[in-house]
Amino acid sequence: MRVAILGGTGCGGRATAAALRAVGHTVLTVARGQLSLAPDLCCDRHDPDALRAAWQRFAPEVLVDHVAYTPDEVALVLASLPPTTRRYVLISSAAVYGAAADGPFDERARCRPQGALAKSKLAAERVAHGSSDPNLEIVTLRLGGLYGPGHAPLTPRGRDAELLARLRRGEPIPVPDTADALQPWFSGDHGRLIAALIADPAPLPVLNAAGDERVPWPQVIEAWARAAGAPPPCLLPSDRAALRDQAPVALRPFIDMILSPPHLDTGRARERYPTVWPLTPLDVGARRTLAA
Repeated sequence: MRVAILGGTGCGGRATAAALRAVGHTVLTVARGQLSLAPDLCCDRHDPDALRAAWQRFAPEVLVDHVAYTPDEVALVLASLPPTTRRYVLISSAAVYGAAADGPFDERARCRPQGALAKSKLAAERVAHGSSDPNLEIVTLRLGGLYGPGHAPLTPRGRDAELLARLRRGEPIPVPDTADALQPWFSGDHGRLIAALIADPAPLPVLNAAGDERVPWPQVIEAWARAAGAPPPCLLPSDRAALRDQAPVALRPFIDMILSPPHLDTGRARERYPTVWPLTPLDVGARRTLAA
């Protein structure tokens, strides 16, 4: 099939392109600018004429959208699609479920998003699934903590390109002073799941995608240290206020979501696409990320 990927040079986009090409699909990666990992096409995703021109040349049968996270962006993309496109895969976030709960959320759980990003993601999903095109299948993937090539290591203060250097120097690394945990979702697994989903003649409209295990933040940082060949890290227990204050300004509104992301039930994904499981272990994924 002919598959276009918006955000094709990011962490998820690169893995998706590799997985699709490995099984014989023709892929067009689209990014907003010329990056070190050059996309097949540079295109302003906010320019409807540029998008239409891109789709007219490539005639995608499937569009995988790693970028859109506002209702307006989704509406613009949908309006630009050519008649050849029969499936639109929107990459969303576990944040739409809201605050962490006692047990895992499944796709039928009521969403109670908190914060601007989570509310925008859910509104974008609703615009997509409200498409009036009867011939267009809409699929939403709600992700956990995605990591892999193209991203700096994820920390409790957000993505931090200097983390590995600090680990090698033995500097203290702040971690939550509670049992906060992630479900790390490795980009290689992400790409394979999307390839399996595209091959599915009747996919579920909404699917959770995250690692099977909840991993406490100290284990995440320890995995990065081992992958980097650094000594065991010196972890500095910190409360949420301190971590929020130390985060980049753009991430401070979302620090609670980073610290306590919703726990996702990936049972339906595991049952429907068993060839994707077992998932990549955290240590293996961290080594692959740093080697890429």
